Amino acid sequence: LGREFVAEVEAVFQTLRREPERVRLHYPARKVRRVLASRFPFHVYYYIEGQTVRIFAVVHAARHEREWKQRL
Repeated sequence: LGREFVAEVEAVFQTLRREPERVRLHYPARKVRRVLASRFPFHVYYYIEGQTVRIFAVVHAARHEREWKQRL
């Protein structure tokens, strides 16, 4: 199951490399976007900086927003 989780998160990362702007802004004040992994209830939080996608958190969907906001 752990390997499947890693594979799922890596698939999300690959999608973000190809189409980082396809996901709407979740927290516009900081230009943060959020995408939900399809098989596991985890959000991937990121922002776009020039041509670079900066992923700063992978957090369980049930966690409070302060879990990722403190990482900004």
